Amino acid sequence: MRTLTTIPVPPVEAGSTLAEAFPGEERLNAFGAYYVCRPSVRQWIATGESMVLGLRQAFDAVDAEGHCARADLLALPPRAVEDLLFLDLETAGLTAAPLFLVGTLRVEGCDLIVEQFLARDYAEEVALLQDFGEGAGQGPVLVTFNGKSFDVPFLRDRMTYYRLPWSEAPCHLDLLTHARRRWKGRFRDCRLQTLEEELCGRRRLDDCPGDRIPEQYHEFVRTQNVSLLAPLLHHNWLDLVTMVQVLTELLQPDGPSGGRGAAA
Repeated sequence: MRTLTTIPVPPVEAGSTLAEAFPGEERLNAFGAYYVCRPSVRQWIATGESMVLGLRQAFDAVDAEGHCARADLLALPPRAVEDLLFLDLETAGLTAAPLFLVGTLRVEGCDLIVEQFLARDYAEEVALLQDFGEGAGQGPVLVTFNGKSFDVPFLRDRMTYYRLPWSEAPCHLDLLTHARRRWKGRFRDCRLQTLEEELCGRRRLDDCPGDRIPEQYHEFVRTQNVSLLAPLLHHNWLDLVTMVQVLTELLQPDGPSGGRGAAA
């Protein structure tokens, strides 16, 4: 049995403020305020730079033959990895509920830049959505995991609820569809955390299960105990980083890639 790298939830000191626990900044617009967290990928995953290199090499190697995720990318004019916007939402419920976290990841140089747009209470959702919809989170190629079924429709519904303008990204690459084509039957399932274990050789410690996330956020809103946010933010940014690695694997020629522990 192979050994998996484990990534624990970062500790939060008792009594910490939000800014002390999660570096970032408050942003203001006509609808109010919200907070943007900027977690360091390199602080917790030492191979962040090699992830970027691997993605660049795989992206540059895409040719007219194509396969799986390559076909979607080839439908557009030539793009660079800087045009990819990885997106993952955390919501306070499955339907007719507010979202409280929009996580984005971009490639800049040798770095993975994560920004997490956080509503510190329910009232901040509209300010968050206003900025995101106006371009803070838009990109030519949107990359999600199950985003065609969940993230994008959810975002669209919340924007409509507040009567905010919404425009679709020119290209949406949903990695779940391609993961099922590539690995169905090879792994026990194609959930993102299963792919994280099989492809990245990484397992999460103390991760907040998806069905627990809304309850944990509601508790944070009631108490403003910032330690309650740590598992939620950690879950979100690990989802984003794992999507980078899954896309890199999908852009490789089809072969026995499972279990290689590509970039723990």
